[in-house]
Amino acid sequence: MGWDLGAWLQEHREEVCARWLETGDLPTYSGLSPEEQLSHWQPLLTALETAETGSMAAWISQEIDERGALHSELLLLAEQLGRAVRESLPSEADPGVVDARLGGLAMAVAQHAAGEAQRLATEKSQLETLHEISRELTSLDLSRGLQKTLTALMAAMGAEKGAIYLTDDAVEKVTPSTGIEWHDREISVGVFPAPWQRGRTEPLVAF
Repeated sequence: MGWDLGAWLQEHREEVCARWLETGDLPTYSGLSPEEQLSHWQPLLTALETAETGSMAAWISQEIDERGALHSELLLLAEQLGRAVRESLPSEADPGVVDARLGGLAMAVAQHAAGEAQRLATEKSQLETLHEISRELTSLDLSRGLQKTLTALMAAMGAEKGAIYLTDDAVEKVTPSTGIEWHDREISVGVFPAPWQRGRTEPLVAF
């Protein structure tokens, strides 16, 4: 039977943790006692023991949200654990297994960081779109503003065609004020928009 990293880590957990604590301080955890630090880090060691990284995302999010940890700190923490493990390994250890598991921990942190970067980029894009729409709607040129607003909205939604309809109280119709690849004509207020919206005194913009 080959050497078992998980079983070895369980047997030598205390030694590995002692070396882990000696590898250096991280700002997020510097104010904690060694016992408190290890209580926060245990999910990382457990993932290394079991080769199960599925719960890593929840742990990473928790450390970032509750402790204010940085992805770079968590990545360094995984590297420090790897150093502590390698310094304690017996001669019969399989370095390929160790490297693969440690690589899985680092990959989990890197993937979480990439996902967070994508989320922030998406939010930034959405905010920029809303800002552009707001700026155009406050301009004096309503027609130009609506056209640019429609363009921005379609780009944000990935739409191929669309229109902005405005109510015309004089003829009781809803007519397209501006459109892109849109060929429909005016619609009776009786069927569009919904009945609860009719009777409003202010102009209605509908998509």
